[in-house]
Amino acid sequence: MDLLGGYRYIYVFDRRFYRFKLARYNPLQALVTDMLLYSRCLDKGSVSGRVSRVFRYGSREYIFLSGSGDIPSDLVYPSSNGFLCWNELLEVVPDRPLFIVDNTLYYEHHPKDRNRLVNQLNLFLKVLRRYLFDIYLIMNNSPVELVNRFNSIAGHNMVRWTRTWELKRIIHGDDNIIALDPYAEEVIDEQILRKASIIVIGGIVDRERQVKMGTRRIVDKLCSELGIEIERYRVEVDGIREAVPHRINIFGEIILETIFEEKPLRQAIIEHMSNRDIAWYIGLRLAKEKLDQSTINQVIDEIEKIQKRKIKKYVIEKAYRIGGMRKNNLNAKILK
Repeated sequence: MDLLGGYRYIYVFDRRFYRFKLARYNPLQALVTDMLLYSRCLDKGSVSGRVSRVFRYGSREYIFLSGSGDIPSDLVYPSSNGFLCWNELLEVVPDRPLFIVDNTLYYEHHPKDRNRLVNQLNLFLKVLRRYLFDIYLIMNNSPVELVNRFNSIAGHNMVRWTRTWELKRIIHGDDNIIALDPYAEEVIDEQILRKASIIVIGGIVDRERQVKMGTRRIVDKLCSELGIEIERYRVEVDGIREAVPHRINIFGEIILETIFEEKPLRQAIIEHMSNRDIAWYIGLRLAKEKLDQSTINQVIDEIEKIQKRKIKKYVIEKAYRIGGMRKNNLNAKILK
């Protein structure tokens, strides 16, 4: 959503903006998001100010925070009567892709998992804002308890809260709708992800208590009530489903990076693997493929290269236990 890339200098007089974490990651995206959230505008002209902070993004775009002094300006933000306002931005932003998180099974979760779900949804919104805006996130069939708890930690937001019947007004006849289901028969790849206009994710966190076939049940109900077909796909890495990060915010970050940064899906998954995921990845590859010692070392080296960090000894030891390797066969890689 890089709608301000043509301007070299933008002066921002709102200190609150600089507490917005996205401003450090992508200041132009943060500026657009701030404009849409708070109905603000940009204006042209000269300002009086002193540069006290500089943000760089890409090769030529800059945002300055200014205090006192005289500085020529391209744009000033915020402006009460600016030439570029939030409503004009909304008219030109694309309306796809959309992400639907269906929370139908919220009350089947253990109370601790409900807390985790709310926190992960909040973090997913923050990740989404790096590439899109709040209106691209649809929370479907969310109980009042979830809505209130989400809003209490997410703060001001423009997430869309719907019931299934309301989706009929949002879904177009030519939409390519897919659902990400860990138990689906088909495996997804980059091309399928990038062609999708609507991506359905089940609001499922089942660390304390398993929500059996949760996403499948959610998608079956959506298909029935909407009268449409939704293709299901599972995400896996080298044939291993268990090694894919399962936190909704991390899982969402993998999907967004694959779509918008055009990363290979496999690379995005490995980059975001936790220690637990790494152990299962190595262990299950060891068990399924009967890897020899040299190949195991290559797998470990590849993960370390992609993640740019060394794998802890205990993680490799756990991987060997998962793979069924005896303790006295631990390789030299572990003992370094």
